[in-house]
Amino acid sequence: LTGVRAPIAEILRSIDLLSRCGIEHEFRTTCVTSLLSDTDLEKVAGMIPDGAGFRTQAFNPAMALDGSLRKAGAAGA
Repeated sequence: LTGVRAPIAEILRSIDLLSRCGIEHEFRTTCVTSLLSDTDLEKVAGMIPDGAGFRTQAFNPAMALDGSLRKAGAAGA
């Protein structure tokens, strides 16, 4: 979803650091159904440690940086 190959090891390291830092935090994923499947969301959720806050949030096409997603409107949500 970033347009580049995701550095999974670095993402997991960041998740680990945040989870152990003692600072209140929450992990979020924006749900764009045209880009993320239920399986993808399950994989993301599986990266988050038990007990850590994790939430999905609605996609707002008006705020998309990618013009094709803005044009997709509700179809991308």
